[in-house]
Amino acid sequence: MLPKDYLRFKMTGLIHTDYSDAAGTLLLDVGQKKWSEELCQLVGIDIKICPPLVESHECVGTITEEIAKKLV
Repeated sequence: MLPKDYLRFKMTGLIHTDYSDAAGTLLLDVGQKKWSEELCQLVGIDIKICPPLVESHECVGTITEEIAKKLV
């Protein structure tokens, strides 16, 4: 999980990563815009642990009540 993904998780409780960061892992099938099952198997990674993929500008949730109270 990259720092911005962790920050998103702490603020929303949801885990995602964007395509550009996923491509940096070398586990992304760029043409299909999905995690590569073949590459994950090759390096021994269970594809189930790969987070959902989103566009960098996509809204993935709302901030938690706890975070909202801290921002008041």
